[in-house]
This record gives sequence, structure tokens and C-alpha cells, in this order.
Amino acid sequence: MATGDFGWLQLQLAFMAGRNTVAELDNNPNVPSDSLLAGQCVNEAYFDCYMNPGGKRPGWALQGAGIQYVAPVSGSVVVTQGLNTFSALAGVTAAMAGSVINIGAGYYTLASTTSTVEPIAEPSGSQGFTLYHNSYVLPATSVEFEYGPLVLGWGLLRPMNGRVEAVKWRQITYGDFWSPTPFGVGQMTSINWPGGVSNPTGTPIFYYIDDSVLAPGAAIASRIVIWPLPLQLTTVEYRAWVTPTELVNSADLPIMPANLITRCLLPIARERWAKVYKKYTGGNVQFLTEEAQKAKMILESTFTGQRDRPIRMPLHNA
Repeated sequence: MATGDFGWLQLQLAFMAGRNTVAELDNNPNVPSDSLLAGQCVNEAYFDCYMNPGGKRPGWALQGAGIQYVAPVSGSVVVTQGLNTFSALAGVTAAMAGSVINIGAGYYTLASTTSTVEPIAEPSGSQGFTLYHNSYVLPATSVEFEYGPLVLGWGLLRPMNGRVEAVKWRQITYGDFWSPTPFGVGQMTSINWPGGVSNPTGTPIFYYIDDSVLAPGAAIASRIVIWPLPLQLTTVEYRAWVTPTELVNSADLPIMPANLITRCLLPIARERWAKVYKKYTGGNVQFLTEEAQKAKMILESTFTGQRDRPIRMPLHNA
């Protein structure tokens, strides 16, 4: 156990209850979960240090990451007309959910490694497939991009405000998406894929965040979807504000400036513990609340205001 780690933080709450160890919190066989409550209070306080109710986040919660969209994966799959399920696809992983899959002559949305969102219209039997990896499942901890994703070797991707806008763009030349001319009309370009909803391929230029649930009962996930469909390995770099990974093991250390663990995280956890732990008999709840408020003011000085850009927000666009 080291000062500031998960075990040490829980121990500070145990001391408030007059216990010498965290394990002693569970000495009542009728209530064996007090230590779990202590851990929960620490993790909730940890989350509060990352997320301000006013929508601000600390600069140290900004993390850089890189993801890769693989080149198209081809093979064969046995399908049943009218159903959306099939056996697992070779070379396809769960991180590709939401990508475009071409089965026979039809284009579908991959819901999982064994299903599509839409029922298969192709005749029953073996069909050739090509999976275009244009959707990537983001880590659950990512909550907002700092700026648009960057395709290495190309540049920043232009944002779209969701799936419907992407469909419009693929169906016609979507002039509103381009920089306005002096006359106020969308600047038209040579990019044009007429003839219904097409599936253009090439260097990705646009992106949007998709949070829709692709299959009944599936976990909620945010995906970054890019267009046109990439034909080769494509590396994307982004920076995002994140929520903390829950502390589980005693040696887990909160990811934040070290002095803020004792100056901010601990006072917030103590206040929460004093209010929810029914056996707490200390008469200093008001003092603990005041200390927690001071800690939040210190955190406030490390926060930076976020611009209101829904197109950057996972868990926003359906």
C-alpha cells in the first residue's frame, strides 16, 4: 500500500469509522458489504474529479490515442435470406462493428461478428463478402474529442452531424457541407456519386460519431465512422477527454496530478462516505462538506471550458 493508491484511500474512510483496516468494516456478518461501499465512494469521488457538472473538464484528463482501420477483408459466408445472422466471419473483429459489409450485391451494416443490422436480401446459401472497415469502436472512457480526428498522410477529417447527414452526402452532392461562397451558396466540388445511396471508396475525408445500438441487448458504444470507405490500412490520431477507469485493486493509483489525490480526491471521498455510510457517527459532516467544497474549487482552477460542439460528442448523435 502506498500513499494515494486505492487501498490507502479506502483505509482513510475506514479510519473515519474507527477501524484499523478496511477488512474490519465487514466485521458485522449481517452487513458484509461496508468495504465495497467504501470503494464505491472512492470511485465516485474519482469520477467527480474528472467531470464537472457545468460541463468543464481538467486539462490533465486529455489523452491522445491512435486507431487503425484495416484494409478490406474478403471471404465467403453462408446466409439465409430474410435473416441477419450467420457464422463468424474470418478476419472480422468486434471493434469493426458499424462498418459497411458487402454481401453478394447488397451493402449492409455490421452489427457484430455474426450479424448485420438489416435482414439479408441475398439468396440463401454461400455468398462472397467484403468488409470495409470504416467504423471503429471507441474506448468507453472517451467522452469528447478535443478536435477532429486526423488521418495520417491526409489531414483533419471534416465532421458530419450523424448517420443521416452521411446518407444525404452519399446520395447527392451535399453542397451545404462545403465552405460557403460569397453568394451564400454551398461551394460545389468535383466530388459527386449520383444514383441513390452509393458507397464510395478512397481516402477518408469525413467522419461522424455513432452511438446507436446496433443489435437488441447490445452494450452502448460510441463508434467513429469514416467516409469514403478506406481501401488500405488507415491510421487515425485523435485527442479526447476521458473518464477515469474504475479503481479495483489496492495498488491502483488514480491518474491525476499526485498532490490532487490528497488535496481534492480524498476530501470529496470523505464527504461522500460521511453522508452515505449510515454507521458514521462523527459530528463533523458540515466540516467535511466545507473541505470538499474547497477541494472542488481547487479542481475548478484546473478545468478548461469546452466549446459546445455536438458533432464531437460521443453519446450524442443517433
